[in-house]
Amino acid sequence: MATAHDADVRTAAHDEEALRRNRDAFAETLRADTEKFGLNDARLAETLKHLGDTHSALHDHDAAVEVLDRALQLTRTHHGRDSLEASAVLHSLGTAHGDLGDHATKRDLLERALDIQDQALETDHADTAQTAYELALAHGELGDDSRKKALLERALAIEERELGRNHPNLAITLMHLGQVYSSTDAKRVVVLERALAIEEREYGPRHQEIVPCLTNLGAAYADIGDHVRSRTLFERALHIEERENNVVDAGTLHNLGGAHEALRDYAAAKVMYERALDLDLDAHGEGGAVVGALVALGTVHEALGDEDAAHQLYERALEICEREDHPSQVACREARDRVAPSDPTEFYWRARREAEGDGPVPRSRLRTVHARLAFAAESPPEMALAAGDRVHVLAAEHAAGEGWIFATKGAEAGYVPRNYLVADVLTTDSESTPAEPLRAEPSEEPSEEPSEEEEYACERGCGHLGTFAEVEAHEATCSYCAPAPAGDAAPAVDAAAPAAPVTPPSTPRLLPVTTPRVLLPPIATPATPNWAQIATMARAKVERLEARVRTLERASPAKSRFLDDDDQDDDEEAFFYTRTPYTTRRKVAPLDTLPARSISAALRRGRPLKRDDYSDDRPSSLWQLLK
Repeated sequence: MATAHDADVRTAAHDEEALRRNRDAFAETLRADTEKFGLNDARLAETLKHLGDTHSALHDHDAAVEVLDRALQLTRTHHGRDSLEASAVLHSLGTAHGDLGDHATKRDLLERALDIQDQALETDHADTAQTAYELALAHGELGDDSRKKALLERALAIEERELGRNHPNLAITLMHLGQVYSSTDAKRVVVLERALAIEEREYGPRHQEIVPCLTNLGAAYADIGDHVRSRTLFERALHIEERENNVVDAGTLHNLGGAHEALRDYAAAKVMYERALDLDLDAHGEGGAVVGALVALGTVHEALGDEDAAHQLYERALEICEREDHPSQVACREARDRVAPSDPTEFYWRARREAEGDGPVPRSRLRTVHARLAFAAESPPEMALAAGDRVHVLAAEHAAGEGWIFATKGAEAGYVPRNYLVADVLTTDSESTPAEPLRAEPSEEPSEEPSEEEEYACERGCGHLGTFAEVEAHEATCSYCAPAPAGDAAPAVDAAAPAAPVTPPSTPRLLPVTTPRVLLPPIATPATPNWAQIATMARAKVERLEARVRTLERASPAKSRFLDDDDQDDDEEAFFYTRTPYTTRRKVAPLDTLPARSISAALRRGRPLKRDDYSDDRPSSLWQLLK
């Protein structure tokens, strides 16, 4: 079954064959004119320009530049440097240089062509719009987005006036203009929605020509956070590619996978990324072009909890980056280290040695506890916490109270407030001793082997640690009471409220932050604008305006105003009609002064009846008036 893509391929092949015939015809004409008129005849300039444009259409850009250079010399010699003929050749030559990648030369040539058109033409012409469009693309390639935006807006205004608001040529200009707007600008979505509406009207909703517009619009919605709309557009693009040309672009799969990932549908994102990786490997091999696909797939595996598969993918991407000096080398190494399997005990002591050096550390085991509150770190020694995070701390240091405690969380390490951790113990390592060169804290009594029984702390906050039986016996005689702040009355105790933090006993180790920091609740930041809602409202407004325009177009297109220049009838209302517009600059006599045969002629050409025609001293009916 033949598809639309097959038809387009046959059409393209037919067009290319026609271009080859045109090229041969122009070359033969040039040869004959050169033999007949010489090398410097003015008639050769036009033939050379046509031949150069044909070379450009056949992607033979080197031959096009050579031929157009010669055409420019002849045109300037016979027509002048500031002629419109010279501007046309400059336009073609600049476009050919841009096709070769020389965007600076393209910019200079097209700037000269645009200056000539501005000086020679009183108003902007369609040729001016085309030159401004190509010049905008050159500035965009050179990184000057502000100049590109201004030129595209000028080209769009000219095309709307010369071609109409719904002409297919406007869609390309609108797509480039949408790419210039920032990712948070609602104009970007409105412009691209209009481009899509034009292309759907021209080609239909399932034609492969609308795939680039669907992709750009989907990316715009993703940038403003509307991932549902973005996923819908990317799915449309993928279905068109699968149905029309049976060739799927890896970029479309990447885009759709990213939309699924943003919506936390990691299983669907994994399928898309795997397909994209297979296509990238088939097209580029195991090189730098597949690093992005490997990292994206590893991110999805990490989100699904399969850290082993994620580690393998990150390691594979890092090997490619190190081999080819890829710019993503640092990011790949960080991702690999994030999911690398490691012993939490070894990591804890290595991180603590880096933070504290060779200071004395109590001999104890590691405990796994979780944070009951979120904590925002302000300086590098501190570590941020989220409510519910699982952290590793020393059992000897895990006690209720104020102060700081060293903890590790995954590949992160730092100090956190003690009262931000819950007192309940999740797990306790069987044994944990500091690695060299850390030395164990000396004790007064001979050290004993750590007991396998769980350690508990005195609930009064004195800092006594021991087995459950020892702590229970100690609490029966413990008289420790947390001191109240000086000058303040002791507050009433609420049984439902959590226990107030107590001051822990002094330890041989100094805290990393000597001055206590007041932990304040986070300051509420103003809500960011809902760009997805703004874009949706703008799209709905555009659709309503387009529906209104179509309604007016279906009405009489020749509707206009009849203007009467009679100075005596200044208060007369304008008369609307739907016939061919009729205008006159001469005075129109009142109906009561015209003979009967002139009255019907006046009515036929649109002369309105006035209130004076029905006054008491005149016939009271139209029949009597005409009679």
